[in-house]
Formats: sequence, structure tokens, C-alpha cells
Amino acid sequence: MHEGVAVSEIDTIKITNTVITDCNQGIELGWSAAATRVYVDHCVITGNNVGLRVGDEYNQQYEGNMKVTNTVLYNNDDNIYNYIISSIHVT
Repeated sequence: MHEGVAVSEIDTIKITNTVITDCNQGIELGWSAAATRVYVDHCVITGNNVGLRVGDEYNQQYEGNMKVTNTVLYNNDDNIYNYIISSIHVT
């Protein structure tokens, strides 16, 4: 219920063909190193407090990137909540 998918540290995660609903954050890229990558493709993220979130309120390092393609963000309280302006790319 807290996060549909939560990524931190050094990871490469690919999320495809997935529906995420009724979570606090649908997909979160938390504290991360520059090598951390999250790829989201062909997903539906709906009915969450936040659809996509990069960073959080912890005093940690946030250098990873999230790339989102062919994905529907709908009916979330906030579709995108980004603590780090340059870290999320939606096409």
C-alpha cells in the first residue's frame, strides 16, 4: 500500500505492462546513485496519492533517473511529484 514499486540504491529496474493503483506512491525512485535507472513502459498508474515520485524527504543522495514512455498517469492526487527537477523524463 505504501509504494507500488520502490527503487533505491544502485539498481536498474524495468516496469512494463503493469497497473498500479491504490498506493501512496505508485512508483518511487528514492535515494539513489547516479547509476540507478528506472524504466517504465506501457503501464497504467491510477488512483494513487502520487503516481510517480523521485526523491523523498530523507537527507540522502538522489542522482538516479526515471524514464517513462507509453504510460497513462490518471486520477492520482499528484501525477508526478519530483524533488529533483532533472531526474524524470516523460515521453
